[in-house]
Amino acid sequence: MYAVLVPYVPIPEMYYLRALKTFRDELFTNSKAKEAFRKEAILWVNLEEHPNILPAKKALEISGRLFVEMEYISPDKNGCVSLADYLGNKNASAIDELPWAIQFCLGMEHAKSNGLICHRDIKPANILIAPLGIKIADFGLSVAAEAAWRASRLDGLQAFVGNDGENRFSIMQVDGKVRSGTPGYIAPEVYRYEGADIRSDIYSFGLVLWQMVTDSRNPPFMAVWNGDLNTFLREIYEQQVSKQLSPVRGPLWPVIQRCLRPNPTERYQNFSEILSVLLPIWESMKGAKFEIPEVGEKSPEFWIEKGRSLRTLQKQKEAIICYDKALAIDPNLNGAWTSKGFALHDLNDHEEAIECFNRALEIYPKNERAFHMKGKSLAALGRHREAMICYAAALKRDPAYNWCWYDKAILEDSLKQIPEAINSYRNFLKFAPKEAEKKIAQAVKRVKEMTAQP
Repeated sequence: MYAVLVPYVPIPEMYYLRALKTFRDELFTNSKAKEAFRKEAILWVNLEEHPNILPAKKALEISGRLFVEMEYISPDKNGCVSLADYLGNKNASAIDELPWAIQFCLGMEHAKSNGLICHRDIKPANILIAPLGIKIADFGLSVAAEAAWRASRLDGLQAFVGNDGENRFSIMQVDGKVRSGTPGYIAPEVYRYEGADIRSDIYSFGLVLWQMVTDSRNPPFMAVWNGDLNTFLREIYEQQVSKQLSPVRGPLWPVIQRCLRPNPTERYQNFSEILSVLLPIWESMKGAKFEIPEVGEKSPEFWIEKGRSLRTLQKQKEAIICYDKALAIDPNLNGAWTSKGFALHDLNDHEEAIECFNRALEIYPKNERAFHMKGKSLAALGRHREAMICYAAALKRDPAYNWCWYDKAILEDSLKQIPEAINSYRNFLKFAPKEAEKKIAQAVKRVKEMTAQP
């Protein structure tokens, strides 16, 4: 999995960073792998905002590749971002294992209530430390990577291991069977190919909890990496099912013990059970109840951004529900009406789409995107003259509007308006984005064919 940072400047004089995640090139080899990413990204985007979950702000497609945009957590004064940075770091601030453990469980319970049952890659690197507490990252991406691996039909024993010897996010295939996760954090039943569920996450959480209490950079069951992944995983597994850990300090030892029982049926069965143990410990130590943060009301902007992400993920009906929620809060949102029109156009509901674009234009008459898409819906209904009027209105407001030039050219081409189509294709080529390779090639081909006609 790649994570990259890119500049983001939504308003003048302010500079932001956003984090984008996508697959490694090895896993992104065909449309099925891309669809696997799309499916799992929907789950993360659908998670309602919670203080202890790193939100997926949106899903977007760049040059035909899907990315998930996330909140960027900046490092502290010592350069620490994740729990992995804090562990064993003498320069880092102290680890607050009890409140962080409670916050983790609250985040996992919230995810469960939103339909995301299993994380599949719980480890210190996926627990980010923000000023107000922890944020769990990378929901669903382990599942997405495994699905992409299967779809890509990559063969052989494979793993992605850090150059410094640290075991990072991994995918492994042996005898035609695939595991995903990170060596050292994979539950025994997952090693045995018996599948993963919430109890597998609880096992991984127990490992992380042990690391927090002991301030260890490595989980308690670990083997020496010698280049043989199969042996490496087997030795870790054998320790998990046979090695007895020495008791650790503090009141969390019984919780760690139960989380790390090799038999899943003997562990806690959900994170709510763990909370029922951790919260009384907090109250007995602090003499007060733990402050559980409330999930705030969603703004119209939240629903619009979520709708746009779902549309990127080809979930148009779900996107429309989000736009309607935004409009229920404020019916005069130009962006919500325009975006809803886009989704309805995708669903070939052109009459209703046109109504949405009309509402958007009533609110903001200079909305070139609404004019353009209204033109596309009119063209789809065979109302060509009206479509041309809309295209002209959009291009009057933005003469460099490349996609409007393209759709205008397509319509003129279909109507045998050859000189006009040639001019529109050429304007599209003048302003076309580099990533639109197929459209550019098609436009070049048509211009050559039409100019060659007698």
